[in-house]
Amino acid sequence: MNTKYVVGALLIAGVVAVVSILHQTPTTPVAPIKIGLIGPLSGDGAAWGVIEKNVMELAVDEVNTAGGINGRRIEVAYEDGRCEGTTGLSAAKKLVEVDGIKILFVSCSQEMQSIAPYAQAHKVIAWTSYASASTITHAGDYIFRNSYSNIDMAQAMATQALKKGKRVAIITEHSAFASDLEHFFVQDVPAGGGAVVAQEIFEQGTRDMRTQITKLLASKPDVVVLNPNGRDTGLAILKQLSDQGYQGPLVGNFFGGSRDVQLSTQAQGMVYVSDPVFVESPLKQKVFAAYIHRYEQPDMEWPVGSRYDAIYILKDALLAVGDDPTKLKDYLHHMPKAFTGILGTYRFDANDADITNVQPSIAKIQNFISVPVK
Repeated sequence: MNTKYVVGALLIAGVVAVVSILHQTPTTPVAPIKIGLIGPLSGDGAAWGVIEKNVMELAVDEVNTAGGINGRRIEVAYEDGRCEGTTGLSAAKKLVEVDGIKILFVSCSQEMQSIAPYAQAHKVIAWTSYASASTITHAGDYIFRNSYSNIDMAQAMATQALKKGKRVAIITEHSAFASDLEHFFVQDVPAGGGAVVAQEIFEQGTRDMRTQITKLLASKPDVVVLNPNGRDTGLAILKQLSDQGYQGPLVGNFFGGSRDVQLSTQAQGMVYVSDPVFVESPLKQKVFAAYIHRYEQPDMEWPVGSRYDAIYILKDALLAVGDDPTKLKDYLHHMPKAFTGILGTYRFDANDADITNVQPSIAKIQNFISVPVK
């Protein structure tokens, strides 16, 4: 072939390519939907805070792999609230005012109680799947909780305690969650025909409760109620009660649901009021298998199921109305149909933060496992 024809053809092809590139419409990257998680990623609450972070990563990856929200990916920013009110509020302000995030998932009662007024004032969605403080129920119409309330837990704890005896003593960690639970518990015991003969309080995160336990046992209770903020302080109370010779009945709050607690010698025989039990379902089996494959066996089940459900409820809402917080809160309060997930079938109340059809469970630790109490 003549060289000049080859050169000419190449020049023509180059010109065509350049013209084609110049006439292409530049594509604008689709902005992601940003959400934030504020939870205890360190400290005592990390026992469940890390589980919440893990399951959010798992669920969000599933949603994004399936195409996201009409082609938009979900991105999550994580902040360590340490299960503390001040730290949690600072994290919320950073996510909202610096990162421009308008959808917050929050873990602890302490964090949520501080964040809720701020979120309500700034029209930001604040959603918890584990904070049970009663004050969250009416914290505002931008506040949501797919969990249960301390009012329900306190009533069940009082009922179980009074089955063991009429003289009831309670030891409580000074936190928004545990203090709120204690408030309702000490109302429910007299209403059930018993008496609270001792109330002892220790500061959040403390590991030495020997002074409080000495005073508690001096009241000669029929039953001791353990009301810590989490697993680690609960284990410390159990050990120190045993060290001081207490061998009587024990009733605990949700910390009994921890596998580490169930393996404790001092916890054997303790009845505890805890997270609702998930009904076995193909969805539960699939999610927990995926969680274990990606991370490890979770120490607590509730943070996996409740937070996984929350992401998929949010997905439905985002697909229906987009990511405007006001439209989202209206949708969530008036969902066109109840949501079915790992927790079961439920919806948000039209007037407050709570959901329908979810109640705490009662179990007993024996032979190093948890056994349901009817």
